[in-house]
Amino acid sequence: MTPYPYTGEDMAYKPFPTARYVLTPEYVKTVLGIDLSAPGLVVGANPSIHATRTLDRISRKVYRYCLESAINTELHKRIMAKAPSVREYVRDMMLSEVEYEMTGVNPITTRDREKVSPETEDIANNYTVHEIGTVLRYCGELHYHNLPTWLKGEF
Repeated sequence: MTPYPYTGEDMAYKPFPTARYVLTPEYVKTVLGIDLSAPGLVVGANPSIHATRTLDRISRKVYRYCLESAINTELHKRIMAKAPSVREYVRDMMLSEVEYEMTGVNPITTRDREKVSPETEDIANNYTVHEIGTVLRYCGELHYHNLPTWLKGEF
Protein backbone atom coordinates (compact mmCIF):
# COMPACT_ATOMS: atom_id res chain seq x y z
CA MET A 1 0.00 0.00 0.00
CA THR A 2 1.29 3.45 -0.91
CA PRO A 3 1.90 5.63 2.14
CA TYR A 4 -0.21 8.77 2.07
CA PRO A 5 0.35 11.62 1.64
CA TYR A 6 2.83 11.31 -1.17
CA THR A 7 4.28 13.30 -4.05
CA GLY A 8 3.82 11.88 -7.53
CA GLU A 9 3.98 13.02 -11.14
CA ASP A 10 0.55 14.62 -10.84
CA MET A 11 0.82 16.45 -7.53
CA ALA A 12 3.34 17.43 -4.89
CA TYR A 13 2.41 17.28 -1.23
CA LYS A 14 3.51 20.34 0.75
CA PRO A 15 3.52 19.22 4.41
CA PHE A 16 4.55 22.38 6.22
CA PRO A 17 3.05 24.86 6.79
CA THR A 18 0.20 24.22 4.35
CA ALA A 19 -0.53 20.46 4.43
CA ARG A 20 -1.87 20.65 0.86
CA TYR A 21 -1.44 18.93 -2.46
CA VAL A 22 -0.45 21.13 -5.42
CA LEU A 23 -0.60 20.10 -9.08
CA THR A 24 2.67 19.93 -10.99
CA PRO A 25 3.01 22.15 -14.08
CA GLU A 26 4.10 19.12 -16.14
CA TYR A 27 0.94 17.19 -15.25
CA VAL A 28 -1.27 20.15 -16.19
CA LYS A 29 0.51 20.40 -19.53
CA THR A 30 0.18 16.66 -20.19
CA VAL A 31 -3.48 16.32 -19.19
CA LEU A 32 -4.97 19.67 -20.19
CA GLY A 33 -2.47 20.84 -22.80
CA ILE A 34 -2.07 24.11 -20.89
CA ASP A 35 1.53 25.25 -20.48
CA LEU A 36 1.44 27.64 -17.55
CA SER A 37 5.02 28.72 -18.22
CA ALA A 38 4.45 29.49 -21.92
CA PRO A 39 5.94 32.78 -23.11
CA GLY A 40 3.26 35.41 -23.54
CA LEU A 41 0.93 33.93 -20.96
CA VAL A 42 2.12 36.44 -18.41
CA VAL A 43 3.96 39.68 -19.06
CA GLY A 44 6.76 40.77 -16.77
CA ALA A 45 7.05 37.64 -14.66
CA ASN A 46 9.34 34.65 -14.67
CA PRO A 47 7.24 31.96 -16.42
CA SER A 48 8.19 29.14 -14.04
CA ILE A 49 7.36 31.30 -11.02
CA HIS A 50 4.00 32.18 -12.63
CA ALA A 51 3.18 28.47 -13.05
CA THR A 52 4.09 27.70 -9.44
CA ARG A 53 2.14 30.64 -8.05
CA THR A 54 -0.92 29.89 -10.19
CA LEU A 55 -1.03 26.25 -9.10
CA ASP A 56 -0.45 27.17 -5.45
CA ARG A 57 -3.31 29.69 -5.60
CA ILE A 58 -5.62 27.10 -7.18
CA SER A 59 -4.67 24.59 -4.47
CA ARG A 60 -5.50 27.15 -1.75
CA LYS A 61 -8.81 27.88 -3.47
CA VAL A 62 -9.85 24.19 -3.60
CA TYR A 63 -8.81 23.55 0.00
CA ARG A 64 -10.56 26.71 1.21
CA TYR A 65 -13.75 25.61 -0.54
CA CYS A 66 -13.58 22.08 0.88
CA LEU A 67 -12.76 23.23 4.41
CA GLU A 68 -15.00 26.29 4.75
CA SER A 69 -17.90 24.33 6.23
CA ALA A 70 -15.85 21.81 8.22
CA ILE A 71 -16.27 21.77 11.98
CA ASN A 72 -12.83 20.22 12.55
CA THR A 73 -10.56 21.63 9.81
CA GLU A 74 -7.45 19.85 11.08
CA LEU A 75 -9.20 16.50 10.83
CA HIS A 76 -10.51 17.35 7.36
CA LYS A 77 -6.96 18.32 6.29
CA ARG A 78 -5.73 14.98 7.60
CA ILE A 79 -8.39 13.14 5.58
CA MET A 80 -7.52 15.16 2.47
CA ALA A 81 -3.85 14.25 2.94
CA LYS A 82 -4.14 10.58 3.78
CA ALA A 83 -7.29 9.10 2.19
CA PRO A 84 -6.47 7.60 -1.25
CA SER A 85 -9.88 8.39 -2.78
CA VAL A 86 -9.63 12.02 -1.67
CA ARG A 87 -6.25 12.44 -3.33
CA GLU A 88 -7.92 11.66 -6.65
CA TYR A 89 -10.80 14.04 -5.91
CA VAL A 90 -8.41 16.85 -4.97
CA ARG A 91 -6.43 16.31 -8.18
CA ASP A 92 -9.59 16.36 -10.29
CA MET A 93 -10.91 19.50 -8.58
CA MET A 94 -7.63 21.34 -9.12
CA LEU A 95 -7.53 20.30 -12.79
CA SER A 96 -11.08 21.55 -13.13
CA GLU A 97 -10.07 24.90 -11.63
CA VAL A 98 -7.08 25.29 -13.96
CA GLU A 99 -9.31 24.59 -16.94
CA TYR A 100 -12.04 26.89 -15.59
CA GLU A 101 -9.63 29.79 -15.16
CA MET A 102 -7.29 29.32 -18.10
CA THR A 103 -9.38 28.25 -21.08
CA GLY A 104 -11.30 31.46 -21.50
CA VAL A 105 -14.62 29.60 -21.51
CA ASN A 106 -15.35 31.22 -18.17
CA PRO A 107 -13.29 34.42 -18.10
CA ILE A 108 -12.28 35.05 -14.52
CA THR A 109 -12.05 38.53 -13.12
CA THR A 110 -10.14 39.21 -9.93
CA ARG A 111 -13.46 39.44 -8.08
CA ASP A 112 -14.54 35.98 -9.29
CA ARG A 113 -11.28 34.16 -8.55
CA GLU A 114 -12.59 32.55 -5.38
CA LYS A 115 -15.68 31.12 -7.07
CA VAL A 116 -15.09 27.45 -7.85
CA SER A 117 -16.07 25.65 -11.02
CA PRO A 118 -19.30 23.65 -11.23
CA GLU A 119 -17.20 20.45 -11.48
CA THR A 120 -15.41 21.26 -8.22
CA GLU A 121 -18.74 21.92 -6.50
CA ASP A 122 -20.05 18.59 -7.80
CA ILE A 123 -17.05 16.55 -6.64
CA ALA A 124 -16.84 18.19 -3.20
CA ASN A 125 -20.56 17.99 -2.48
CA ASN A 126 -21.61 14.72 -4.12
CA TYR A 127 -18.73 12.23 -4.30
CA THR A 128 -18.45 9.90 -1.32
CA VAL A 129 -15.14 9.62 0.48
CA HIS A 130 -15.12 5.85 0.91
CA GLU A 131 -12.71 5.91 3.83
CA ILE A 132 -15.10 7.94 6.01
CA GLY A 133 -18.45 7.24 4.34
CA THR A 134 -19.43 10.83 3.68
CA VAL A 135 -18.85 13.61 1.14
CA LEU A 136 -15.75 15.80 1.24
CA ARG A 137 -17.63 18.95 2.26
CA TYR A 138 -19.37 17.15 5.11
CA CYS A 139 -20.67 19.74 7.56
CA GLY A 140 -21.19 17.42 10.50
CA GLU A 141 -18.72 16.56 13.18
CA LEU A 142 -16.10 13.90 12.55
CA HIS A 143 -14.17 12.35 15.41
CA TYR A 144 -10.70 10.82 15.46
CA HIS A 145 -11.95 7.71 17.25
CA ASN A 146 -14.23 6.90 14.27
CA LEU A 147 -11.37 6.92 11.76
CA PRO A 148 -9.39 3.97 10.44
CA THR A 149 -6.03 3.61 12.21
CA TRP A 150 -4.04 4.44 9.07
CA LEU A 151 -5.68 7.88 8.90
CA LYS A 152 -4.12 8.78 12.24
CA GLY A 153 -0.54 9.93 12.78
CA GLU A 154 1.69 12.41 10.97
CA PHE A 155 0.53 14.20 7.84
